[in-house]
Amino acid sequence: MWIISDPTWESTAIEAIALKIEDSKRHNWRLQSGKVFFKHRRAKYHLDESKNIVRKMVLAMQPMKLSIHNCPTNSTYSGPLSEQLFFHLDSFLEATRSSYDAVLSFLVSAEVVRGDSPLSINGFVNRIRTIPNRAKTDPADVAELIERFWSDTGELAKDYRDCFTHHVTLSGPTWVTAVMMKGSNLGWEPHLPWPDNPDAKKHSNFTFDKNLDAITYCNEVHQSSDIFLRKLVDRCLAKWQAERNWNEYPLQSLTIDIK
Repeated sequence: MWIISDPTWESTAIEAIALKIEDSKRHNWRLQSGKVFFKHRRAKYHLDESKNIVRKMVLAMQPMKLSIHNCPTNSTYSGPLSEQLFFHLDSFLEATRSSYDAVLSFLVSAEVVRGDSPLSINGFVNRIRTIPNRAKTDPADVAELIERFWSDTGELAKDYRDCFTHHVTLSGPTWVTAVMMKGSNLGWEPHLPWPDNPDAKKHSNFTFDKNLDAITYCNEVHQSSDIFLRKLVDRCLAKWQAERNWNEYPLQSLTIDIK
């Protein structure tokens, strides 16, 4: 059986940097960078599956009579797809948080962050805010990149994951069991209400004043995380004066003997 692995933007960058790092540190660099991007791709998989399930929900709603004369019809989808959607949203948050947890070890292995730094973004950002001189990075702007990303995106995403892991489940007696559907002559528009304040830790204390949608929010988180990781990789490339060259990394084939 042949497995063909395509080169990706991150794999070509990882290998370009690996060629510059001394032999004794090369394995750890590949290991730590591999962790980050595996978890990041896992998050994308669950997000894509969530979108696919919502499309299936919309298709399942098609036989229902839609409103005419531009008067919207309000309905809900409640069926077996709902729990599958919640499974993937929950897994998206877990994978996203897990990718964040791997970022500092990744940067330490590239010698962009000092080895005595906290190995969580939250701890590193707390150090930036309290003891800036102990949070220096090379390149210098990496510390600012981390702090800005955490303030804008990461910390809230962590709070949602912590809330749904430790306090409130995404479905069942403490959470929604149906997806709202707004129908018009243009079709059905799904909406899964997403709380504004995950730090409330209780469904009864959630607010929904911002009219957030779960899929839209998670999609924005993933896009922001992707941009953040690309910027970090660019800084790692600059640190090691390495350049990606797609031609240097042809398709790699791995033969697996299945007994």
